[in-house]
Amino acid sequence: MEQLVRKHPCNIVDTFINEPFPNANNLPQRHLVRAELERFFKAATETILVLNPDRVIKSVDGDYDPPTFGLPDNHCYTAWYNSHGETMGELAAGFWTPIKKGWNYACGEYGCEGLDPIETMYKEYPKQWLPESPDDDWSPINISLEQSSNFHYQYFDTPRTLRGWVKASQDYQAFATKWMTESFRRQENMISTVLHIFIDHFPAGWMKAVVDVDRNAKPAFFAYRDALTPTMISFKPSRLSFNEGETASVETWVCNDLSESFTDYSLCYEVMHEGDIIGKGIKDINIHACASDYVGDISFNTNGLEGAVTVRCALLDESKNVVHYNETVLKVAKVNENLNGTNIFTDEEKDSKELLQPFTNFTRTNEIPNANTIIINNFAAFTAKQAELLDRVKAGAKMVFYNLKPGDYTILKESVTIKPCGMLPVNFVSRATNHKLIDGFDADDFRFWFDEAKKIITPILDNTFISENKDFDEILTSANMNSKGEWRPELACGEKKYGQGFIIICNLDLNNRLNTNPAALKFAKRLIEV
Repeated sequence: MEQLVRKHPCNIVDTFINEPFPNANNLPQRHLVRAELERFFKAATETILVLNPDRVIKSVDGDYDPPTFGLPDNHCYTAWYNSHGETMGELAAGFWTPIKKGWNYACGEYGCEGLDPIETMYKEYPKQWLPESPDDDWSPINISLEQSSNFHYQYFDTPRTLRGWVKASQDYQAFATKWMTESFRRQENMISTVLHIFIDHFPAGWMKAVVDVDRNAKPAFFAYRDALTPTMISFKPSRLSFNEGETASVETWVCNDLSESFTDYSLCYEVMHEGDIIGKGIKDINIHACASDYVGDISFNTNGLEGAVTVRCALLDESKNVVHYNETVLKVAKVNENLNGTNIFTDEEKDSKELLQPFTNFTRTNEIPNANTIIINNFAAFTAKQAELLDRVKAGAKMVFYNLKPGDYTILKESVTIKPCGMLPVNFVSRATNHKLIDGFDADDFRFWFDEAKKIITPILDNTFISENKDFDEILTSANMNSKGEWRPELACGEKKYGQGFIIICNLDLNNRLNTNPAALKFAKRLIEV
């Protein structure tokens, strides 16, 4: 094989095995166990180096039974097989899987699905997979071996039509490709990455491809190409939204894959709001060879601002030619913390009390009959005073079960099951429910929230729930696996009317979010106030 590929300039590395698992994937009687594999690696390496002394060798691609000698490689599908390898926030912050101290490392596969263009589908796909019109109701579940119908719940709202599915999935694929590729670029010790997959060889063969079988580039292709610019600007995702009146900022990095350094370069940046330049500046920088360097924060005052703010930056060489350009969008919102005199009864749990921390103009009461809102984090506190609490709800109060632990509960003689998310905690929940509590929120308001305790973006939903009679109205939704392993929509937050009042179950993690994520604060206020 080495004799065959040596003359091909596109072949830059040899590897011997893809994704080995411990104990030969529990089939040691049929496959080589790790010790036997290691002996094969050594023999194969010596054979290759005889034929091609300059060949770069990576023994394992996607090692699930590490370590081995040579370059360590892990596959990371954090943006598709949710939090596989690292969470998206951890990856953006510079985390990676455990590696020997000081070693370089590689990511041999990453990526996510983006459906083929509409024209390619109608040209190449079997007719039974597609609707008559791209604007008809449709789901990708008709496509053989697709994953979008299951996994999209973790990343974006469920589209209705084929046209909607193509746009939503391609937009997300481009977003995720940019996020992951730039995250890898900011890690100096990450010296090899491979996007899975570049071009499809068959219609609907690998929908993770960024170029389809007819060589039509999806938006992710251009995001990928830009993120591979040899010397580039990268904005590190951290806080993506700010409260009006804060000083907003975004970390700015310069990543240089070239073996030469540069002097007398400069960063020219602008901050734009509703078409107006509200801030700008120039900073002189020097760029190190084969390095990724933090070069400072771009900061701006948000007084009087609301909505999207675009931060854009150009890297200029010594002759003021543009080497690279990048931009990011931050959101600014103003939220009134006034709860308008709401009387609140809570249990004594820490999460219940912290939920109230940023708010003003409310009264905590120990008298259930005086409560407008009841917050329960420990179900035992509910069962101990169940009759009195339900009487108060029936009379018009709102009771919020907030972040109950996984388990089976009985509420109003109905079984409610709360269970962990089927593929680790998620960064996104859907507000596409038309419920009054989410009126005015944007599709991306409930994703990628900053965690004030961990100082990075962390998942916002650990558990979903379903009720026996499925009679809770949807407020926020996600999905989970049923007993047959099938993905089905489930609730992140739901509401049930009881008498004149309401019972709400909210699994959304709002603690350590309310001071730095305006959408979280706005939703918490609506959840609590009468």
